Amino acid sequence: MACFIKQPAKIKLIKRFKNNDFDMNDKERPGQPKKFEERELETLLQENSCQMLKKLSETLNIHKLTLANV
Repeated sequence: MACFIKQPAKIKLIKRFKNNDFDMNDKERPGQPKKFEERELETLLQENSCQMLKKLSETLNIHKLTLANV
């Protein structure tokens, strides 16, 4: 199976490798802030780990698809 990396990603990797940065983990980066704090979700799940996605999204006041991507 072939693995294809897009050109911009290749350039970033080459720059990192040239700077002896071989860490393949994601780096912190600026951007859109989180839509909610994950601590709130963790607390709700500790209270009841069987809650439905719809109920959790209503409680946190976020769209269920946002929550599904966590």
